[in-house]
Amino acid sequence: MSSMSDIAIEIQCHLEDGVHPTKIARIMQIPLTWVYDTLETMPEDDRDYEQMAQAYTMLDVGCEFDPKY
Repeated sequence: MSSMSDIAIEIQCHLEDGVHPTKIARIMQIPLTWVYDTLETMPEDDRDYEQMAQAYTMLDVGCEFDPKY
């Protein structure tokens, strides 16, 4: 498997775990566009993390929690 495939798999794992794309790029020391490119290739069902990640981010930075997430 190529190293790009390995990176894409690792990005997908982080996304599925609900890690915010910005944090993934920072942790993996890769361009943020790579994370969003990988996200765009994932099936819609796998993108449910996004709402949870947004809610988590709001809590993490001290914003008021929005119950719709």
